[in-house]
Parts: sequence; structure tokens; C-alpha cells
Amino acid sequence: MAKRVYISDEAYVRLKKFAAEKHLKLRDALDYLIMNSIDRDGSKKVLNIDPKVADIISSWASQIGITESELLFRMIKTIRILYDERLSLARALKSIPQLEKELFGSF
Repeated sequence: MAKRVYISDEAYVRLKKFAAEKHLKLRDALDYLIMNSIDRDGSKKVLNIDPKVADIISSWASQIGITESELLFRMIKTIRILYDERLSLARALKSIPQLEKELFGSF
């Protein structure tokens, strides 16, 4: 069932850019944004980060040319691998991607 939604001009411009970046139609882009940012009960899906930490994450991400989300994902993968109980000191000298394959197959 389709519903009509009115948004500001600025929101429309941003939605168009997002849709183009993700190769989606406007309706699909709007669905994507809503479904990924609001829970079934209507509350926001949010991870609150201290502004100082957010600045550091943003700075690191821009330095290596990735999004903040991608940086956080990579950090989580690295921590998950390095703190795995199956990791020995000898194995820890291998690269993170190699360790990931050995420990988990893939993430």
C-alpha cells in the first residue's frame, strides 16, 4: 500500500542523492532509510557516541577514505578477532584478514 509523504526541498535533495548513490528509486530509498533507522515500535535505532569520540571516528574515517560506519565495522571485526579465545600468540602475528579467515571463515 502506497502512502503520500511530504518532505522539505532540502530533504528531497538529500534523498535523491542517497537514492542515486545506492542505485535505488526514491520510494525504495525512503523505505530503506526508514526501515534501517526506526524500530517496529517506532523508536529510533541509535548508538549514542560521545561527541569527542564521534569527532575522532569521523577524522579517522576521512583520513582513510571510508564512512564512519565502515570504520566502526572494521574496528569491531579487529577487536572480535584479537580477543578470540582461540587466538594464540603465534597466530596473532598474522594479518587481520588472514586471522579472520582462520577463525571465522568470514565476517
